[in-house]
Amino acid sequence: MERTRTGRDGIQATTCRMHIACKMINSDLYKKIMPTLQIRKLPDYIYQALKTAAEHERRSLSQQAIITLAKGLDVPLDFRERRREVLDEIRKEAPFWKKWAHADVAAWIREDRDSR
Repeated sequence: MERTRTGRDGIQATTCRMHIACKMINSDLYKKIMPTLQIRKLPDYIYQALKTAAEHERRSLSQQAIITLAKGLDVPLDFRERRREVLDEIRKEAPFWKKWAHADVAAWIREDRDSR
């Protein structure tokens, strides 16, 4: 379902519910929980070695990169502690997300697809 809204700058914009769902995913909370890293000019031989290791260990490239970085930096891989931190952060932000608790995101996506 599309609707028109006026932004802070006074410009009217049409948005659909799917975009609202995307905004939820791209919120500051999500960014605080999972920081990202972009590596530019990564030599091909390093990429291939990382890809081979990931396939051998049946991991995604991202998972393998995290594990390889952690081992190289002598950072302990305590996934349980990280999971606990993430859950604590989610609990702190729970009041913000309550308004979306009963949102049927699948219905929004279906409705957007059917409108095309």
